[in-house]
Amino acid sequence: MKKLRKIISFLLVSALIAGMFPVSFSGTFAFAAETPAAPLSGSIGDNINWELTEVSNPGLNPDETLETTFYNLELTGSGPMEISSGHSPWYDSREHILSVSIADGITSIGNYAFSGCVSLKSVTLPDSVETIGRDAFNKCEMLEEAILGAGLTDIGENAFYWCINLGSITLGPNIKTIGKKAFYANNIVNIQFEDGLEEIGESAFERCEKLASVSLPDSVSSIGPRAFASTKLKEFTVPAGTTVIGHAVLDECSSLSSIQVGAGNTCFSVKDGILYEMKAGNFYKTITYARITSKKEISIEEGTEIIDAYSFNGGTYLTNITLPETIKQIGDHAFNNCYNVQEIRIPGNVETIQKYAFGSWNKIVEINIPDSVQTIESNAFYMCESLATVSIGSGLKNLHAYVFSCCSSIASITISDENPNLSAVDNVVYNKDCTIACFYPEGKTDKEYTFPDTLKELQGSCIVKNTSLVTLYLPASLYKMNSSSISSNKNLKNIFFAGDAPSTYSTGAIVYNAADLIIFRHPSSSGWDTWKDKDKYTIADWRTEDSTQEEGEFNGVSWQYIGATGCISFTGSGVIPGFTEENPAPWDSYKTGIQTIEIAEGITEIGSYAFCQAENLLRMESGADLNSIGDYAFNGCTQLVFLQIRLVENIGSAAFQGDVAIKGDLFLDKVSSLGSYAFQGCTAVEDVFLGSRLQSLEEEVFAGCTSLSSIFVPEMVSAIEAGALKGCTSLRTVNIPANTISIGTQAFSGSTALEKVYFYGEVPADWAADSFTNCSSSLILYYRISQNGWTGFGGVWNGIPVEGQSHFYTENKDYYSFSNSAPSFGYGINYRIPRQRYVDVLQSITTGTYYYVTNPKWEGSCYGMAATTLEFYENSDNPRFDINNYDANAETLYEIATPRRKDSDLTKLIEAYQISQYNPLIAGYTGAFSANMKDYKGLIKKVEEFERSGGFKADPEAEPVLMSIYSAYGGHAVIPVSVNQDNDGNFILKVYDPSYPSSLKTLLINKDFSGISYGLYKYASYAGLNAISSAMAGIELHSNKDASLYLSIDKENIKLANEAGNTIEDIEGAYEQKQNAGEEETFPGIRSFVLPEGNYNISTDKTANTGTSGNTQESVTFYLASGEYFAEIVSSDKDAVLSVDKETGTDQLKVSLASKSQEEEVSSFTIINQQGMERKIETSSNTTIIISGDDISIEVPADTTITIDGMETAVNAGKAETTFSSSDEENPLKTKEIETNITCDSSNKISGTADATVISNATTPKDVNVTLQYYDQAGKLASSYIEKIQLAPGMNFVQLSFDNLENSLTGEGEVLLSCRLSVEDENGNSAFSIAEDIPVTLLKQQGTEGTPLPDGGSGSYYPGFLPPVYGPSPTPGTTSTPTSTPTSTPVPGTTSVPGVPSVNVTSTPEPTASPDVPVIPAATNTPVNTPEPAETTQPDGKDSIVSSYKKGYKYTDKKTNAVYKITGTGKNKTAEYIKSTKKNPKFVIIPATVKINGVSYKVTSIGKKAFASKTSLKKVTIGKNIKKIGSKAFYKCKKLRYINVKSVKITAKGIGKAAFKGIYSKPRVNTSKNVKNKYYKVFVKKGMPKKAKFITKS
Repeated sequence: MKKLRKIISFLLVSALIAGMFPVSFSGTFAFAAETPAAPLSGSIGDNINWELTEVSNPGLNPDETLETTFYNLELTGSGPMEISSGHSPWYDSREHILSVSIADGITSIGNYAFSGCVSLKSVTLPDSVETIGRDAFNKCEMLEEAILGAGLTDIGENAFYWCINLGSITLGPNIKTIGKKAFYANNIVNIQFEDGLEEIGESAFERCEKLASVSLPDSVSSIGPRAFASTKLKEFTVPAGTTVIGHAVLDECSSLSSIQVGAGNTCFSVKDGILYEMKAGNFYKTITYARITSKKEISIEEGTEIIDAYSFNGGTYLTNITLPETIKQIGDHAFNNCYNVQEIRIPGNVETIQKYAFGSWNKIVEINIPDSVQTIESNAFYMCESLATVSIGSGLKNLHAYVFSCCSSIASITISDENPNLSAVDNVVYNKDCTIACFYPEGKTDKEYTFPDTLKELQGSCIVKNTSLVTLYLPASLYKMNSSSISSNKNLKNIFFAGDAPSTYSTGAIVYNAADLIIFRHPSSSGWDTWKDKDKYTIADWRTEDSTQEEGEFNGVSWQYIGATGCISFTGSGVIPGFTEENPAPWDSYKTGIQTIEIAEGITEIGSYAFCQAENLLRMESGADLNSIGDYAFNGCTQLVFLQIRLVENIGSAAFQGDVAIKGDLFLDKVSSLGSYAFQGCTAVEDVFLGSRLQSLEEEVFAGCTSLSSIFVPEMVSAIEAGALKGCTSLRTVNIPANTISIGTQAFSGSTALEKVYFYGEVPADWAADSFTNCSSSLILYYRISQNGWTGFGGVWNGIPVEGQSHFYTENKDYYSFSNSAPSFGYGINYRIPRQRYVDVLQSITTGTYYYVTNPKWEGSCYGMAATTLEFYENSDNPRFDINNYDANAETLYEIATPRRKDSDLTKLIEAYQISQYNPLIAGYTGAFSANMKDYKGLIKKVEEFERSGGFKADPEAEPVLMSIYSAYGGHAVIPVSVNQDNDGNFILKVYDPSYPSSLKTLLINKDFSGISYGLYKYASYAGLNAISSAMAGIELHSNKDASLYLSIDKENIKLANEAGNTIEDIEGAYEQKQNAGEEETFPGIRSFVLPEGNYNISTDKTANTGTSGNTQESVTFYLASGEYFAEIVSSDKDAVLSVDKETGTDQLKVSLASKSQEEEVSSFTIINQQGMERKIETSSNTTIIISGDDISIEVPADTTITIDGMETAVNAGKAETTFSSSDEENPLKTKEIETNITCDSSNKISGTADATVISNATTPKDVNVTLQYYDQAGKLASSYIEKIQLAPGMNFVQLSFDNLENSLTGEGEVLLSCRLSVEDENGNSAFSIAEDIPVTLLKQQGTEGTPLPDGGSGSYYPGFLPPVYGPSPTPGTTSTPTSTPTSTPVPGTTSVPGVPSVNVTSTPEPTASPDVPVIPAATNTPVNTPEPAETTQPDGKDSIVSSYKKGYKYTDKKTNAVYKITGTGKNKTAEYIKSTKKNPKFVIIPATVKINGVSYKVTSIGKKAFASKTSLKKVTIGKNIKKIGSKAFYKCKKLRYINVKSVKITAKGIGKAAFKGIYSKPRVNTSKNVKNKYYKVFVKKGMPKKAKFITKS
């Protein structure tokens, strides 16, 4: 493996050199591929000249060189800029223009003048400019600032469209009009409009998603449709002079809580939060409403005539809507998504209902359309899933089928007899004269329906998604069928056309119906030869002139033949008797007319010759009771396509002989007797699935099945008779069961593709010498080496090679005997494999970190055990998988001893493969698990082929597979080794289960392939050995870029959809990952998804029922990984929505967090790049972060604080910028997980190792001192060690090794230590991490006492170790000398991932490993609870770290920005929140627990005057463990208006005097229901205002 990884590293470097990967540049600008060959100067008209001048240094670092040239554009002259050609004369250079200078005197900016100038960051227009033309700055995506001159009056359509970074706009005082979409999708937070503005166009500021406030001058007369839609406006005031407001002006303004109308405006009015247009002083039209309201019921004012489009769109909380009689029009989307309303009365004056007006009303059952309604537009009642009854009045002119699209319950629809345009006949809607069919309800229960002879046209989507309909009759008058006229009716099997093929026919008019659908046509009809869908369907004759109707009876079985349809049906109970050629069936005279056969339930047998030579038979349907088909019953039915015989047990001789149209898979699950010639000559059959009851393959039973490529002979078959599989020219392999004792003459003769035959038993006693004549020239006969009789052939049978198989899975127990459990590998119960191993195996820091973080416990190695089992089985000739390299005494894998050690070679091998399941080849959206999800047919074929061959050793195409099986929450891995069928036709797999290795287990695949049954596991996927092996090689990940997104959330009930609204079930390649944590019924705390790169929204599903542990947290955590970045995102709002936008082919990642909470919420983003550099950003829960290369852009609401790595950062107009790489002023160092393992010799000198992850955000290598300090349980320094190493930029895996360190430990037996690992660079920057409860066994009592430690403790120190460090870390040379010179050679077993060095600072050899075994550093024997780095100097100025502290010890925690005091030690570790470290905190979370140097303490109290006089404080969350609140804790916090109390433990005695005195006069206190009343009394007693509103947590 080490050699392989070196090769991989060489290939990666070579690929980069050869230009295999595009080189990306991270900078301020957008770059084109080449410098354009374009003019550099010219003129526009007669008066304006332009010139491009080259920019020598476009703001880059001095050592950065580019092949691209950049320009400044200068325009001189005067007058209007008239551009008539659709683009400017500098268009070809537009992407390279950095700045624009426009001369004073130019009076207009022409259409498209600067469209697409993607590098332009700011623009200033002179005062002479009066107009900006359409699309003038369209998609200037880097434009951040626009200063528009004082002379500007008009801004044209799309002028600044999609300037997504434009956050600062200065409008001149003379602006009169702002055109349509002028500032669409800008970054504006607020904008100042001057008096004089008259018109704001349609969508002018739509999707300005940060726009939180506007103040419009009274001069505005017109506001266009959607002008401020999808913004963050909280309040909106209609100016006094406004007379026109378009529809949806404030649609999707989710924060809107108040609408007002300026004094003196008589055109508009607000009532109960609804904005109305007025007419002559009366209410006329609703326009919009304030969405943030507690009202569940609304009544529209009397006199209102129009509900405008989108007026109440998204009113999800509404339960009752009352409309006045005066309403005439209900606009499109007017009440869309008001899904909690259960009924609505549509007033008697309504004339028009527009599209989606009542979309997604899931609870409405009945709707009455009054006589007044003349028009209902498409999808008006879209997805009203409970709607069952519809009545339509006399006024409706037309009804499009889409009106009730996806209304699956409609069964009854009536239309007034007085309606002159429409009629309803048997609940089907037509036009008045029934020439056009408009709508066939989804819920109509008829199995058969005949359209009237008057019908000429089927409207589009007329008959859709009806599950009852089986047969449909269409009249000769029908000539027109529109798109999807008959669509998605899953049981529709027969469509009869009485006339010619429709002359006007849209492709796809008939689509997605039953798989065995037959189209019946009139024999004399025409047009079918050119019918567009003629190749999609089986076409039969509908002989309407054939009046034959015959019937009869056989001892309880009645039959009827109808000549017109060619259908013969059988009902009753009993058998259809047998016949002969001399004494044929009573229907023999017209058997050529039979096209379909219907066998009802109760009929058990079809006799001999019953339908022999029914040459036009197309389909045979049988009931569940049919168990026997006689000889020749369907012989010569050459058109028979559709066949239902899966439950039949006995099939007679020649029953289906010569039926050449039967195609695809043939399931004979329950067959116990299959007669000779039964399927001879069925040339279209491809795969045969035989049941386990079959005991013989009779003479020529499948002979001449030339398409047959797969058949698995059941184990009970004892005889393969003459010619049974003769001439099966596509058959490549076949198995001969152990029970087979006879193979007849020419049994496989002429099967020219047959290459491999596998004998499971002894030599058949009766074996014809010509049974394999004329097969493939490369044919080999294989036998199991345990069967001794084969040796007598001397390697050849009748000229055919014979080879013994030495390795058959089910015989030799080629799997581990030990179970998939922690003791098997020497793990502690909470052990997790180090991050380094994820990165090593996955060859990626970002995906390695993602899986490391999202799998908090290592709860088993089932995948690793299964994957390596396959490798041992197939690759025993490879030293890496030589059993004796792991156990010299083992002859089989089953005999290998349990490793029981984390550092054993076998454990490391299994661990590496366990991690490899997350390689994109396995886990990616195009990986094996995605591609093979629920592909049970493919799985069965794979297992059959593997079982018969024994794997790759005999057959390169017989690939063994690993099954990944899934329960509701858990995943598991097993290996299927054989397949059979039970008596019910289900497929029974024998599987090796690593959790139960004593014997093979039984797993069931449902006979209809609907799922699996194995304990709680319900569905499965699989991966072949090729993919498993490749996932460990690593090179594929780099040569084929992974375009997957990996996304997780710590909630049970979630919503996940892409930008098109598709859920994971509808996104190709997407699937939910389940942790390999065993068979779980309870939510494991996280849900994970694999998706193709794209745009997604994920959040908690508030409408779902919460499970036992689903959505109980007050916060939410998301995890995200792409090929370039990893992010952990935490929001204090558990309902926050995360949007992720990752475009394939780019390195840009955009993540947006949106909170709809009315309270201030906070969030943190921890981001890691490909090198492993890390940034932690803390800010609001309404934040967008855009990452591109090294650059990180942060966008937040106005007046929001941003903290980056603990330092408050300057915010300009809601934006801040940073980079992964640190500046000279920043501390570039961070430490992560420590794992340390130490031993003590007979002299009590300690030796051991320590591994840690150290991050350097510096851009160049950095020399640092690494110091290890071990402390005893009393907090005394026991020993210390220091070494100097070099860190590369990014993530470094540091390994220290030390021997024979002196120490101050005394006593005997096991003691527990704490370890502090710190790093410090030459500039004094430092970081540290802590590990606790490290066991070491002292072998004998220490003999003497040493010198007291300088910290004043009673311990001792000796030469060779250091006391606790006060100030800088010790310098090299003052500690025990390392055993050899430090080296930077990569750690054995690590891979050369660019930017991820593994620094080894010792020459102490690793344990010798088997060849190519991936050696991974040993991990600690104990659980490691790793703290985040706390790079904080303690309040007392000391850096000493102890494992336990005395009461009163104070600690500053940067994570929560607070100072804590320890109030309890020992088993009851508690702390008090003393104060915030922020000067002006706005919102504070007092946590339930705090980690003080890695030790968790419950926060049980808030100190005296903790927040006294903090006038900036607006919101506080009080953690669940708080019992006491000190006196004056929140004294004079006059802006404190939101208090979220999670604790239910606070008593009156626990609250100090004046704790809440002087806070906001009407605060809102959110608390639990059971303490609400008590807390009100207690808090008011301690100073809280009496007007405080106590609300209950939802």
